This record gives sequence, structure tokens and C-alpha cells, in this order.
Amino acid sequence: MAGIRGSTQGAIRGYPHRADMRSFGLGQSIIFVISLGALIWGMATNGPVTGAFLILLAQVVFLAAAAWRVVLILVSLRLAPDPEPAADLPRYTILAALLDEAEILPQLVERLDAIDYPRKLLEGFLLLEAHDHATLAAAAQCALPAWLNVLVVPPGSPRTKPAALNAGLAVASGALLTVYDAEDDPDPRQLREAAARFAADPTGRLATLQAPLRIRAQAGSGGGFLERQFAVEYAACPRSPCPPWRGSVCRSRSVGPAIISASRPCAPSADGTPTT
Repeated sequence: MAGIRGSTQGAIRGYPHRADMRSFGLGQSIIFVISLGALIWGMATNGPVTGAFLILLAQVVFLAAAAWRVVLILVSLRLAPDPEPAADLPRYTILAALLDEAEILPQLVERLDAIDYPRKLLEGFLLLEAHDHATLAAAAQCALPAWLNVLVVPPGSPRTKPAALNAGLAVASGALLTVYDAEDDPDPRQLREAAARFAADPTGRLATLQAPLRIRAQAGSGGGFLERQFAVEYAACPRSPCPPWRGSVCRSRSVGPAIISASRPCAPSADGTPTT
């Protein structure tokens, strides 16, 4: 675990502005305490009125969030122009943290091997937990490309995806880094476009790209109402706040040691028109 701690602590020391280690400030703490005290006082003195106020507040917050989503969707209709291809492609590191994913691992390997990027500039790590014997066995039976390796995450707590990604980060050597989930199906030219967008950034401040996430309905299902709503939500989340580009997950500029806390962008099934 020393390598993992070294990668995270190195980020905090070297890049504190990019390490999400901040806690509540004094003003935020005061507001929180006052709000909590007012809530307790209101419930104690006039519970029905306080309850009605909380319901009204929740409705206002919901409507504000819905209105904000509509604004984001309208703004996202202006597509960013495609950047010029990068003159010199950088070395790319691919990380995929898997847990109890033995059945889907061969599919992930096949999809990663379809990525259109020079193999000499690729390195990839399947991050597997030491206690996950089924997935380890599946990886041992799978014909991995020469650039893709299995990295067994050292035992320890907590057993979380960010912890596994930090283990991969400790050995990553790419100038750019991307994170995939087991279900992801990235567009083959996705890494090339990401490299081009980083190279086209005139400020050098671009640190992360988020690709659109699209849910693929099961064959023959047609997709029920809830499934379609879920697909719309996943399609809108990354596309609205961020300029859209070729599908799937997150691309990060590797700026020395860094902390990656990756959310699970597409749990059921992602297509990378494709699919953090």
C-alpha cells in the first residue's frame, strides 16, 4: 500500500489545487449549525408548519434543478468543432478497475483491443482485487494484448474503486490517462480525439474530459419506460455540462502524481457512440 499512499500524498503536496481534500469552511459550518438549529426548533415548536415548509422547499429545489437541466441541454446544442489531429500522439495509460466481473472481462478486453491507437504508445492495467479469485482466473484464461496487463491491488481497506485506481496510478507512465468500467464500449477513435483536444487547448489548463454516456437497451427488449428515462438521464448528464465528443468515460491529463476518485458512470450497460 506504500505506493498507493505515495501517489495520493504526492498529489496533495505537489498539486493541492487539484486534490479534493477540502472540508467545510468557517462560514459553511456556521450556516450548517444555524440551519440545523432552526430545523430542530421549528419541529419542536410547530411541527406541521415546519414540515409543510420543508416539502415546499424540496419542491422549489426540484423545479430549480429541472430548470437548470433544461438550460444546460439548450446550451449543449452548440457543438464544439472537431479539433485538428494531434501532431505527436502522447503515451496513454488505460485503467479498468474490476470486482466480481469474471463474466464480462473477456468482452472488455475485446473492446479495449479495438481501440484505434498506436500500440507502442499504449499501456493498460486491469486492476483486480487479490480476493477476487474468479475474475483473476478469467483474466489468466484470456488472451490479453501485449500492452494490457493485470495488476493485483494489494489487500487493504477500504476496498473501493478509487483505492484500486490509485494503485494503478502509482505505476502509470502515460502523459494522458483514461478510466473505463467493465461495461464500457468506447468509440475506437476516442483516445485520438481526446489527445487532439488536449493538444488544442491554448491555455494548458484543460485537465479532464468527460465523454457522453449512452445506455444500450438489451436486444429485443425495446426498452421500458424507466429504462428509457434512465438512458436519457445518463445521456444528458455528461453532455449538458461538458462539450460533447466521442463516447465514454473520463480522460485525464497525467500531471505528476494525482488522485483519481472515479464515479461509476454507466452501471447497466454502456455503448460508446458510445460509452467514465
